Amino acid sequence: MNLIQRSYVFVAGVAMMGIGAYTALSPAAYVANLQSTALAEATLSPGVNLLSDLRGMGGLLLTASMFIVLGAFQSAWLRSAMVLSTVIYSVFVVFRVLGIVLDGLPETALMLALAIECVLSLLGFLLLAKTRFSRAFKEQAV
Repeated sequence: MNLIQRSYVFVAGVAMMGIGAYTALSPAAYVANLQSTALAEATLSPGVNLLSDLRGMGGLLLTASMFIVLGAFQSAWLRSAMVLSTVIYSVFVVFRVLGIVLDGLPETALMLALAIECVLSLLGFLLLAKTRFSRAFKEQAV
């Protein structure tokens, strides 16, 4: 089980690290990739305030992902890394779904991101529940 947990934490952390680094270090490119065709044709460029906000959010994801990835190698951090990863991916799922309800369906790339976030969130919950169940079973056996 420990190898599965470590693998989950590592994969979830590396995926988050990629998005965090991309957003923090290249916010203009990030915005350009998210703009729909209609917006791209209008050649809107992101303002300094938006770029600053994106760098901050990307930096937060990047920093959290570093802790999560380190949790794959530090036994003392593994559970905390699993909880943090599960919470972050779950928050993305909740607010992407809220966005769909309020704003409509986004482009295919963001729907794919939602699917990946759902899988990582669900996996995290399952692994945390299994760990908790295993601990409770071991305590009863003693």
